[in-house]
Amino acid sequence: MQCLIDAGCSILPKEAQGMAKAFLFFDKLFDSLNGVGKVAQEGHDLRCAITANTQHHKFWEEAKIILNTMKFQCRTTGKLSTPPSLKNWI
Repeated sequence: MQCLIDAGCSILPKEAQGMAKAFLFFDKLFDSLNGVGKVAQEGHDLRCAITANTQHHKFWEEAKIILNTMKFQCRTTGKLSTPPSLKNWI
C-alpha cells in the first residue's frame, strides 16, 4: 500500500497522492490509539499497547506537527481553514 504515495509508483494519479498520504497518516493515528495487545499487528506498527519502547511517543510528536499545519480548502471559495476537530486532536 505504501506504493500509493511513492514518486515512482503510477497506481494513483499525481493529484490523488496528497489524499492518499492523508489517509495513511490518519490510519496510523487511529492505529496508535487502538492497540489491543503487546504485539503489533503485521503492517500496523502502532496498533499495540503503549510502552516506553514503542514508537507511539515519537509518532505523536510528528503527528502534532502535521496536525498543526494541516488545512482544508473549500471547493467553492478556495478558502483555507483549520476545523476545530484538528485542534482537538492535538
